[in-house]
Amino acid sequence: MREDAGYSGGENFDLRQMLLKGRSMRLDQKAAFFGRFMSDLQEAGENLCMRCITSPTDREVVVVDPATGKPKKMLMFGSNSYLGLANHPTVKARVEEAIRTYAIGIGGPPLLNGYTSIHYELEQRLADLKGTEDALVFSSGYGANVGLVSGLMNHNDVVIYDAYSHASFCDGIKMSGVQAYRFPHNDLARLASLLGQHCSADHDTYVGSEGSTPWTGCRPAGQIVALCEAYGAILIVDDAHGTGVMGAKGSGTAEHFGVESRVPLTMGTFSKAFSVTGASWPPSADHQLLRFFARSYMFSASLPPMVLAAVLGGLDVLASEPERPSGCGRTSPGRPPGCARWELRSDRTRRSSL
Repeated sequence: MREDAGYSGGENFDLRQMLLKGRSMRLDQKAAFFGRFMSDLQEAGENLCMRCITSPTDREVVVVDPATGKPKKMLMFGSNSYLGLANHPTVKARVEEAIRTYAIGIGGPPLLNGYTSIHYELEQRLADLKGTEDALVFSSGYGANVGLVSGLMNHNDVVIYDAYSHASFCDGIKMSGVQAYRFPHNDLARLASLLGQHCSADHDTYVGSEGSTPWTGCRPAGQIVALCEAYGAILIVDDAHGTGVMGAKGSGTAEHFGVESRVPLTMGTFSKAFSVTGASWPPSADHQLLRFFARSYMFSASLPPMVLAAVLGGLDVLASEPERPSGCGRTSPGRPPGCARWELRSDRTRRSSL
């Protein structure tokens, strides 16, 4: 598999390759080169990132002005807290209760001492949300994608993936040694061609696609599902941005298009709608295998109880405030999706990212 050094779209790019352009440098040379690059940006008045926020995440935040060093109110357009759960009273109450009951940390991975009753509760709630038998809770969305791909696939298998797939999915491909073929973003004709070339009874063929993103909307889920079924391929949907927002109950993009029972593997992160860190893979049959084969699950410390409680609180809000997700996930499937981040229904349900 040959990956382009440049940026091709989506959330997968290698800044080192983009800046160094293939040049081989020792560590001190790379540090000096990047130091000059950052200095030039600062002299040009460019403030790229890492602005210090001193308030809760909401539609309006207090940011330290890098020019004056003083706090300043600003509108937040960059947050993924689509539903305003980062500062929701129900979520905060759940977190406070979890701290009183479980304290602040676990001190181990899930397979040793890092599995508690609150882990079990969250797995069951997530499985119910996704309509699956079980769910695995990972420490991060990155770890979930890397763990799934490297844990399930090997060099005999084939994965065909969208060019806009997340960096974590692409890194999992590299780790697994699986034969990989990339198709242009949402190019169903090219996907069908690759499936025809590489599907075989001698190996598993996987198709990697993202459910929805703020910049490109939703993938043509129904058509991708139909193609996978026709060729006997296993569909993997990274629904980081759709979980909690899309579908009648917030299950995600597959629910929105009515194909949730036909998607065998769907990932949902906690860092978007639920506003914390972590992720889950709610598989239909392979959950026990992944608990032992996904190294990012087996060798990572469990999420702290208050993070799990925050997600449980978010699930409580989805159940008790069905009007809160006011974007395309609650409108007709014929409507162009992808506007959930910006659409308004009322001031009370307005996205925190606004």
